Amino acid sequence: MSITLACAFAGGAAAKDLAALKSRINALENSLTDRKIEYDSARTAVLEIERQLHTARQENTRLRAQLETKMQHIGALRARRDVMNERREASIAAINALLLARYKQSRHPKLKVILENTDLGDLQRNLKYYDMLAQAENERVREHGARASELEQLETALKLEAAKL
Repeated sequence: MSITLACAFAGGAAAKDLAALKSRINALENSLTDRKIEYDSARTAVLEIERQLHTARQENTRLRAQLETKMQHIGALRARRDVMNERREASIAAINALLLARYKQSRHPKLKVILENTDLGDLQRNLKYYDMLAQAENERVREHGARASELEQLETALKLEAAKL
């Protein structure tokens, strides 16, 4: 009986060990399943972060290209402004020279020319000459004014472009 009892006891112990082993296997399978889910979730999160990083890099490249384009545009506007400033300086010098010549010329007013000329043909020619000089001077002043307004528009455009950046 003791062998039967021992076998029965051993069979009961083996059944308990088998149940414990099955329970441990189930626990390990559940743990493995939980870790796989955790791994898959982490992998999905990493893939999403990599996708966002790729998108951010593309956006960064696009923004750098826009910045480069705008910097080139600003450089062109600055170069144009410099040219216009040079023209303006030349215009100011020309206007100053013109005003000086006009001042020197005004020392001989038309009245003096009228009174000195007894010949009607010479008088008409001299008055026509003074009128042509005045017309040319007015045209130059208009041109210089147009250049000055163009320079102001360019300066405004440059300030707007710089403000956008």
